[in-house]
Amino acid sequence: MSTGTRRGTSLVELLVALPLAVLAATAAALLLLRIARPARAQSAALTVSRELRHARLLLAADLEPISGRDLHIVSDSLLEFTGQLGVAAVCSVANAYSLEVAVPPQSAGQWLGAARAGDRVRGWLMPVYPAMPPERVVRVLAADPVVSGLRTCGADTVNRATIWRFTFHDSAFHRLYGTTVSVHRDVRFRHYSSGGLWWMGRQSRIGGQWDGLQPVAGPLVTPAQRGLEIEARDAQGRSDVINLTTPDSVRARMVGLTIGMRMRRRVRETWAPAADSVEIIVPLRASNQRRAP
Repeated sequence: MSTGTRRGTSLVELLVALPLAVLAATAAALLLLRIARPARAQSAALTVSRELRHARLLLAADLEPISGRDLHIVSDSLLEFTGQLGVAAVCSVANAYSLEVAVPPQSAGQWLGAARAGDRVRGWLMPVYPAMPPERVVRVLAADPVVSGLRTCGADTVNRATIWRFTFHDSAFHRLYGTTVSVHRDVRFRHYSSGGLWWMGRQSRIGGQWDGLQPVAGPLVTPAQRGLEIEARDAQGRSDVINLTTPDSVRARMVGLTIGMRMRRRVRETWAPAADSVEIIVPLRASNQRRAP
């Protein structure tokens, strides 16, 4: 009687091979985890770096055009100031309460569509007599700006631009014709807690009311761990706390803002104690010592 060739695996061979396979799979899994851990840490660091860079750009864009006199409150947990939306040229005076303005063709004018009733318009009235200095004025928009048409602006008879109309509660003054005006809005950056974590958020005052907090960077470490630090400094490097009762002369001496943020980095499954930080130094424009009307 003939016997066929034995096929398959015996029970003894399976019992020997199975532990070896488990050991090999375990070693491979540990190797993959060891490789993935630095990758996750690097990804977390890049995410934090990207968010801090975004916050720095946003802060710089809001703060770059302001002077010390625009500061309202400066503390570790709150920065409140009057920010600038943009600058426009006065094309004509529509009536006693309206101005028509435009942004030069080479400039981005999208910000005009974001201006709202309650925003403040600053300008300089041309002097009546050449020996007199210009007069600084501030007017509050009584309504949202509206598009008046597409045509040339003022003395520029070549380039056509979108003309916007500003309407005020009081006289716009004819002596603003041919000058430039800037549009301003109150802005806040706050260190606040939400969902058990700390963030830096931004608010704008539109029409006399603060809008909702929009997160800008986070999660930051707690105030006790100096998650957000804001200082206003004068030319001698001295820091000062600014609040609503601070004299205008003190605000005018401030030449720069130093803003530091410490952001938590997530590594593994829990929040690691290490934090990435960034320091933003923003120079302030020279403040006019005369008191604004």
